[in-house]
Amino acid sequence: EDFTCNNGSNGGSTRVDEGLDALQRALRAGAEGPDLLRGLRETPAPFDPLPHRRLAEPFEALRLRTERYAEREDRRPLVLLAPLGPPGPRSARATFARHFFGVAGFEIREPLHFDGPADAVAEAAAVSADVLVVCSADGEYPALVPAIRTQLEAEGLSPLLAVAGAPANIDGPPAADLFIHRDTPLREQLADVQRRLGIRD
Repeated sequence: EDFTCNNGSNGGSTRVDEGLDALQRALRAGAEGPDLLRGLRETPAPFDPLPHRRLAEPFEALRLRTERYAEREDRRPLVLLAPLGPPGPRSARATFARHFFGVAGFEIREPLHFDGPADAVAEAAAVSADVLVVCSADGEYPALVPAIRTQLEAEGLSPLLAVAGAPANIDGPPAADLFIHRDTPLREQLADVQRRLGIRD
């Protein structure tokens, strides 16, 4: 039996798949196992093969970009997590942020907690943080984030200020530079952070 494929045109024309046709001829000739495979490999395919690409490649590229930056600058970009407020939310958000930024090979500093914005800003200055991530409950962010922004500016510091979570007023005028949460496109956001930090190929 011949296998044909209708191309869906109104005229009902068909196209014989060259791979199946070659397989049929080989089977009729009594070919088995290795001979069948060899015959198929030698038959020109009527289409281009799908590109071979591992799913991890885009994320490996992010990490390699950071590695090259670290070699040039003799330091990795540093992300300071700032757990503030209620223990449960701050711990959960800090864990999320650590994994999020860890994908790109950044150095992560994760204190257990800070007593207030002033302590977080003082630590950001002490470690020369490139990114400061506020980790707290949604209800705490309206007070915490502007306070941290104000103190950073007063100290002449300019790390990227990130918020771990998606508070209700996320679409309003943000005091933060970026928000990270489960719906954030991971690769695109990390690539943007690298760009904003001057980490390029």
